[in-house]
Amino acid sequence: MSSFPKEVLQQYYVSTGMEKLDELIYGWPKGRIALVYGHFKSGKTTLAMMASIRAIAEKRHVLYLDAENRATPMRFYTLAEGMVKKSLVKDFPRESISNYLHLYTATSLAEQHEIVTEDFIEKLREEDVGLVVIDSVAVYYHDRVINAPRELTASEAREVMGKISNELMRIQREASKQGAPIIAISWSASKAGYALQKWQKRQLIEGIKTGKAEISDVYANLDILLGTFGTDFIGGQFLGYRAHFLLRLFRLPGELRYAYLTAHGDRPDGYGLQMVMTEAGLVPAPNAKIERPTEQYIRELAAKEEEEVRKDEEVAREIEVGGPAGERRRPKRRRK
Repeated sequence: MSSFPKEVLQQYYVSTGMEKLDELIYGWPKGRIALVYGHFKSGKTTLAMMASIRAIAEKRHVLYLDAENRATPMRFYTLAEGMVKKSLVKDFPRESISNYLHLYTATSLAEQHEIVTEDFIEKLREEDVGLVVIDSVAVYYHDRVINAPRELTASEAREVMGKISNELMRIQREASKQGAPIIAISWSASKAGYALQKWQKRQLIEGIKTGKAEISDVYANLDILLGTFGTDFIGGQFLGYRAHFLLRLFRLPGELRYAYLTAHGDRPDGYGLQMVMTEAGLVPAPNAKIERPTEQYIRELAAKEEEEVRKDEEVAREIEVGGPAGERRRPKRRRK
């Protein structure tokens, strides 16, 4: 791997606070987009929140769009305490969250678009912003496409991908003036593909009931529906072109994770790093080294990840039907 003097990297990147992760990605790119993607529980949001906490610790404002409605100030506080204990940040007064974190939520793609292109741009012009996070660009893409009429899914997908690209282009123009990195979070295609399969099953069942079971057009436009177009993340090539680097997080058994650099504008890609989830966030595993995994190893990681997702689905089904045996529990009697 090539290396640069620290003072050179500091001109173009903001350190993650983790030496090994910085070695892999150089840091968060100033005024440019880092695309982080993966399955649920792979550590995407955790990594973005860690970057937010480091920016806030330096008394810089953070613009955080939580489209998935999972981030809370308490979660930031808890993570910050763990990061202080592990010396990933030196100090983090509690009032820093209320003073420097601007946490937004969106309930639709239109609202997300308005927040990014209006509220975020206004804040970038008014405040000293150290980081912008969009978590995630996939959720309303997925919602719009899956719920569109079958004959309109392809055109809907293209329209949404174009809107996402427009959002990022406009916000990047303003962020670059302050050197603020942009972390865009998305889903891996395998996660979206699984959700689409479930949707297709529902469509097929409905089609059988109504006598309209033909869904070949869905399969014919699979890449369009997933928003992949040959990529392994939701958002399509538009999103990939705008990103300075693409980092995929693999979810593995237990607390293990794997960070894999699929593309980078300043260094060779195809390298990876073993990670682990801790109270201080997602950090390099003890004694982990930057490595260049084989294609076979990446396939094995994907298989392990799919197994973890399958286990989650089994647990969800058991909860839904009332237990492993598939028998619904009797409702408890209401007290008078």
